[in-house]
Amino acid sequence: MKRFIADECLVGGAQSSATTNELFQAWEKWAANEGCLSMSMITFGRALDAKGYPADPKAYRRPRRGICLRPPGFGKSAGP
Repeated sequence: MKRFIADECLVGGAQSSATTNELFQAWEKWAANEGCLSMSMITFGRALDAKGYPADPKAYRRPRRGICLRPPGFGKSAGP
């Protein structure tokens, strides 16, 4: 989870938010490319809770505040 957050997410922004589903879909793609073991969305959500990104139960679609997906190409080097 720590590597996924470092590689694929932006954290700490006051306006940052993403739903568990959005994050989980990105996790599944990332995990397949990295050779990581899969997990259920419930287990994934609990891992996000443990990392300090709980779902907001009062907001529409229950976003997780303080974490969002990186825009495509954000922070990636162009390569050789």
